[in-house]
Amino acid sequence: MKSLFSTLIILVIALAIFSLKSSHDTPALASGPEIPHNFIFAPDTSNQYLEDVYDSVSGGIGPSYFLGDHWDPTDFFNPTATADGGAAQGDSLTLTWSIIPDGTNMPASDSQDTTCNSSLISDFNTKYGAGNWQNEIRNVFADWSSKTGNVYVEQGTDDGAAWPTSPGVLGVRGDIRIGGCTIDGDSNILAYNFFPNNGDMKIDSKDAFYDGFNLTTTFHNVISHEHGHGVAVAHVCPINQTKLMEPFVTSAFKGLQHDDIRAIQRHHGDRNELIGADNDVSGRATNLGTPTNDVPTNVQGISIDDNGDTDWFKFNVAGAGAKVDVSVTPIGSTYLNGQQNGDGSCSAGTPFNSLAVHNLGFEIRDSDGTTVLATGNANPAGVAEALTTVSLGAAGTKYIRVFGDSTDDIQLYDLQVTVRGPILTASITPDPDPILATTTLVTYSLTIQNSGGIAATNVLITNTIPASTTYVPASASDGGSHSAGVIVWPATTINVASSVIRTFQVTVTNPITDGDKLINTVSASSAEGAVIQNQAISEIVNKKTTYLPILFKN
Repeated sequence: MKSLFSTLIILVIALAIFSLKSSHDTPALASGPEIPHNFIFAPDTSNQYLEDVYDSVSGGIGPSYFLGDHWDPTDFFNPTATADGGAAQGDSLTLTWSIIPDGTNMPASDSQDTTCNSSLISDFNTKYGAGNWQNEIRNVFADWSSKTGNVYVEQGTDDGAAWPTSPGVLGVRGDIRIGGCTIDGDSNILAYNFFPNNGDMKIDSKDAFYDGFNLTTTFHNVISHEHGHGVAVAHVCPINQTKLMEPFVTSAFKGLQHDDIRAIQRHHGDRNELIGADNDVSGRATNLGTPTNDVPTNVQGISIDDNGDTDWFKFNVAGAGAKVDVSVTPIGSTYLNGQQNGDGSCSAGTPFNSLAVHNLGFEIRDSDGTTVLATGNANPAGVAEALTTVSLGAAGTKYIRVFGDSTDDIQLYDLQVTVRGPILTASITPDPDPILATTTLVTYSLTIQNSGGIAATNVLITNTIPASTTYVPASASDGGSHSAGVIVWPATTINVASSVIRTFQVTVTNPITDGDKLINTVSASSAEGAVIQNQAISEIVNKKTTYLPILFKN
């Protein structure tokens, strides 16, 4: 009986939840004033106005890191449109965005705000031209996508459902819904944005401050700043125009700056932390391809975002015996960093050294992903780790694993990988040059040079002689042998910045005339995978005798 009663209770609870969930076509978010949100201000906003604004905000200015709660794409009542991604610190996700149609009601969210119908499209089409401001919004989300693992998808239509209480629905409206009308008149609040799981944005599109905006800097920064709140990044202080998330808009730079990137990668990972496929293990290593010998491959602006994060990379080497240089360089500096006060004023901040948050290190691993070929971990935090000319052994896929220490915070860094291998070039010189129609014997000199970073070993040099010629027996230098028009020389080693010369002779067997071509082809390859082919094309010229007239004078 007791078991039956428990079962009935569970069923009642489940039915109640289902009824609440299914009573709306789209589950409603909390009403406007109950949703924490934050602002961006015009530079001439007074301290008293800031205090009045923040006194009126329900929920305050939000927690700091200045980070609030992460989006939860699978939240039971308010999932994102795609429900794609994770809800934990460092997880990336897919967010859709849309522009609400003009006429959509935008209720006031605090006492400084104004209830009005959105006129963003008509206002900004007039100010900037249709398509121009929309493209700059696209540029904002492209910038965010390039610096995080997040994917931003434009939802080209919006059904005008209640704002800001309608979550995203794929093909209907975005997770981030952008509109605009009057907030508080000219200057002061330029825009505000709600915190997750609501990313909606209201722009004071009637504000005369926008009349003089530059789309690609100030307007860009307003939208990018507000979306920062939309992914739970709070304001940061002091106000010195070095960080996008300072409370006041600036045109001193464009887009996300160092401190901002630290915040968003802490929350959503770097661009290699892909949704459901982060590069935390060898099986999901970021693929660097097959690097060109002696040409650095750079991966910049990435991060170890907590005390459990590791970053894996893989690259391919074509031949045995190649070597590699690897460096991991922390990014950062010492700057003032602090929270915004509860009354909206900015703290003076305290010095923070973002260069030395983690003591970074790395391993170079063999094709099995477990055998460690070398470890770079000798220097203290804030100093680059580097290894040079590490032997990679056999050809195949190699791995790099970057790691931090036990610090539960984020460290930005750059990775550079340079595969050291031979770089072969070949040149061919015929003698005589030019070859005349009367020529019967040609001597070819082949020069194979190594301009790469390591010696080329087991170099095999072959040459295909031109048509209309016959190889002169035993004429190949250095033990070369001839068969069926191809000369092969014994394998050799060509050291760094060195070359070898091979020669042979042919006789011209068929009559050649002015304009004919003799094509000689040389090839060379090394054990390290270096391959080169070159041709010498000699156009035959006719040797002519020029007769001058003899003049007689009476």
